[in-house]
Formats: sequence, C-alpha cells, structure tokens
Amino acid sequence: MRKTTLERFEEKYVIQDMGWETPCWIWTAGLDAHGYGKFRWNGDNQRKAHRYSYITFRGPIPPGLVPDHLCRIHRCVNYQHLEVVTERENILRGVGLAAQNAKKPTCQMGHSLEGDNLRLIGNRRRCRICCRAKNRQRYWDNPELRRQQALDSYYRCRSITSGR
Repeated sequence: MRKTTLERFEEKYVIQDMGWETPCWIWTAGLDAHGYGKFRWNGDNQRKAHRYSYITFRGPIPPGLVPDHLCRIHRCVNYQHLEVVTERENILRGVGLAAQNAKKPTCQMGHSLEGDNLRLIGNRRRCRICCRAKNRQRYWDNPELRRQQALDSYYRCRSITSGR
C-alpha cells in the first residue's frame, strides 16, 4: 500500500532535544544549498520541508510572509518552532551581516546611530556626521565638482537678481 504524504514526511526526521520547550525535529533527508530540508509533496518539485510542516499542522502561510525558525536551526521542521513573519523581520532576526549591522548602536567612527544623527537611505542606516565629512572630502578632492557647483551658484544668483 502506498504511503501518505504525512507518513513519508514523518520518516524523514528524528526528534532531538536542543534545549527548547519542545524538541527539534531534525530533517535527515535531502538538504538544499542553505541547509534547509527538501521534500516533495502534491506532485510538485521539491520544496522546503519546514514549509510543508507549517502548512500541514498550522495552516496556509499568508501571502508576503515566510516561516522563521525560532530555534535558528535550518534543518528543524517542528511546526512549533516556526513563526510566520515578513522577509525583512526574518533577516533581522538572523545572524547574517544585515542583522549585525541593524543591531549596531554606533557607526565605525563611534557616532551614535539614533535621533538626528541617523539618516535612513532605503533600508540602510547612515551616520549623518560621517556622510557630511565624506561629502566635504569628495568636494575638496574633486576640482571639477567645485567648479561646476560654483558655476551653478553663480547662475542661480544671477537669475534671482535679474528677475528671470
């Protein structure tokens, strides 16, 4: 008799206590390049096993959200260790470079990255003091830029005074 998808899924993990309230279900079958379990269901190509676990035991994943491993173990497929969050929240909860930079309280020069000194450019946090210093240095290192800005200023003043 043919096994159900759930039976096939349950054969591919082992229960391992990692110090959480509930043990991790460590995936023992195939893994993708990032260490997440791969599993085929509904006749589709292989997909991430933790997504199958979440959908099966909790329900559909809302559009625009992704399952986040609260235990931080990519091979874990325990639905109790998964929470759906935005892609950005998932990245910031992690240990990658984006998460590390988002947690920094100061810039490389030691200036505080909060209040009036914080400048947001897209999703990047920049130190206003360092940005000013860099722009000032760029201005003095580039004579063509200084010349162009002087001409722009001259023509702007001239148009104001002549009434055009």
